[in-house]
Amino acid sequence: MWITSLTLEVTCPQGADLDDKIQHCLKCAGTAFGRLKHRVFQDHDICKDTKMSVYKAVVIPTLLYASETWTTYQRHLRTLEKFDHAYEAS
Repeated sequence: MWITSLTLEVTCPQGADLDDKIQHCLKCAGTAFGRLKHRVFQDHDICKDTKMSVYKAVVIPTLLYASETWTTYQRHLRTLEKFDHAYEAS
C-alpha cells in the first residue's frame, strides 16, 4: 500500500520556459527517488535488478514527464544525463 503515497504533482504552469520545466521535473524525480530510497534502494534484501526496474518504472518517467513536447538543446540533455547518472549510481 505504500506505493499509493508516491503520487507527485509533475505538471508545470502553463507558459513556463523549458529550463523551468526541466528543473521542476528534476525536483519531482528527485522526490520520487527520495520517497523510495529507504524502502527500496537501500534495502539489502531487494536485488539490484528489482531496484533498477523500480527506478525505470517510477523515477525515469517522472523525470521525462511531457518531454515529448520539449525542444531540447545539448545543455538540457546534459542536465538530464547528470541526474540519471547521479541517481542510477545510488
